[in-house]
Amino acid sequence: SGYKIMLFNVRRIFKNDFWIELGLLGTSLDEVKDIIKREAEKRLHTKVSLEIKSQSGDCIYFSIVPYIAINILYGHGAITKDNLNIGGDNYMIKDLDTGIFIAAISDGMGSGYKAYTESKETLELLDKITEFEVNPNTSINMLNTFYSLKENMDQYATLDFLEINKSSREAILFKMGSSNTYLVRNSHISVIYNQNLPFGINDLITKDEFMLEDQDCIILASDGINDNITDSEMEQAILLSLHKNPQEMAYDILNKII
Repeated sequence: SGYKIMLFNVRRIFKNDFWIELGLLGTSLDEVKDIIKREAEKRLHTKVSLEIKSQSGDCIYFSIVPYIAINILYGHGAITKDNLNIGGDNYMIKDLDTGIFIAAISDGMGSGYKAYTESKETLELLDKITEFEVNPNTSINMLNTFYSLKENMDQYATLDFLEINKSSREAILFKMGSSNTYLVRNSHISVIYNQNLPFGINDLITKDEFMLEDQDCIILASDGINDNITDSEMEQAILLSLHKNPQEMAYDILNKII
């Protein structure tokens, strides 16, 4: 088509899970996106999406991935316990250019700085593991193995780990010693309960898998929520905030707890 290719890198090429990096010189995404999509779909025999990575001068870099079927909006918030300067919870959010969205919460056992460092270390390790582009089962088992081998560990960390495939609409949720997760669909709340112990205690890890629908809402939370409100009060707070954007919803729930 006459464009100058600066980068062509096939990172993954499975039928429904491919990732091709492409860099072009002297053009813009708006100019070439229809041509690239048409050529890619003709050769891959499936619909694709183009995810822009960066633009530097007259070079543009983007990824070709399976068709992105959903968009995800998210919000987050936190408060510390008993007016402490630092809390034991940490979170991680990653929207990868492969069409995968990851959200995780870790709660260090106890409170204060030791709990904070334990949960922070858990998420830092998880962050590094997800960069290896392995499936979520492998990521969680690698992290669990690390904790099993960790010597002199007198504290543990819980984990909620949610991975969403924006192309297939599939969601996988791992819960390791964590609090309830809430899935809201058509104003009906389904509660997903924890079935696992914290990391490093048990080899068996169970997971929940489900397909997402339009306007679904997923709420991950640490056990601090249950210190101040009941399950029914939590569900009522969720339903009263459903019409708001996710960030406002997070603040509403925190205000209810306060």
